[in-house]
Amino acid sequence: MDYYEPKSLRIKRDSENCRITVANIKCKDSGSTINWNDLSQILPDLSSIRFLSVNLIDRNQKLIPSFIFQNLRTLSLGLLEVSFNWIIQLVATTPCLIKLKLTGLVDADGFVVNQRWIHLFESTPRLLRIFVNVSLEQSEELYHCEKIQAPLCALNLNLVCNGDDNDCNLYYGEVNRWWNLRGMVIKQ
Repeated sequence: MDYYEPKSLRIKRDSENCRITVANIKCKDSGSTINWNDLSQILPDLSSIRFLSVNLIDRNQKLIPSFIFQNLRTLSLGLLEVSFNWIIQLVATTPCLIKLKLTGLVDADGFVVNQRWIHLFESTPRLLRIFVNVSLEQSEELYHCEKIQAPLCALNLNLVCNGDDNDCNLYYGEVNRWWNLRGMVIKQ
């Protein structure tokens, strides 16, 4: 972490796992990626943070922290099939957010079909840019149609199929393909 009021950093070990206890530290930048499950333990120390990178957010996440990130300007999220609505709720806790970065594996709902990108901008007034680099699995035919591709292009997002699985098709029959959704959505 990048600290502007360095204090003590203690490492406490117990029999099950290694836990880092941060005491009296005000940080501006998470420096490295924080595991979502550890975030609640250090929330009070993140009151002045401007950049936060969080990973291991999976589809089982139900709780949004009641903590409001007043100074957070950039939020980077590593996703594992998290619902788009959950992301909207999380972003709503960041009133000063300017940049949002989304990476990982996602479901199509909200990202590709039933697009809700505008709702992210509505949930926090200062958000200007959303950087997107996510992957999803779907049949090839579904995403090549203009009905899916045109709205994504209008948002400056590019959805492409990763590779050709013809060998896989010969052995297993029709299989889903990996798709990559990439680009930068800018507030209009």
